[in-house]
Amino acid sequence: MKFTLLGSLGNIGRIIAPALVKAGHDVTVISSNTKRADQIRQIGAQPAIGTMTDSDFLADQFRGADAVYLMVAAASSGSLFEDTERQGKVFAEAIKRSGVKNVVDLSSIGADNPQAGALCFMLII
Repeated sequence: MKFTLLGSLGNIGRIIAPALVKAGHDVTVISSNTKRADQIRQIGAQPAIGTMTDSDFLADQFRGADAVYLMVAAASSGSLFEDTERQGKVFAEAIKRSGVKNVVDLSSIGADNPQAGALCFMLII
């Protein structure tokens, strides 16, 4: 199977990506950090360097994948809720345009903020 993962080789990607590769899957890891490309290749995955705020880039990376893993990054504007809503719209557009059918959306962003509670959003496609 072909998987595309956001989050580079962070807390989840550094565990999941090598396990998927070891199981014989084709894995693409999206990172905004060009310095991570070699690390991604070393585990046997393909790097895709770009930003998760670019729906065109994401749609290109998601196209042909059997499943994609999404995650929300830390707030850049200072508003966790606004950034999450904005990111959700980018994800929804990329998913629609790519035609990918299996999506996992998991992020602990905001989990340490008592005002956020259980921050979640739905991508209605």
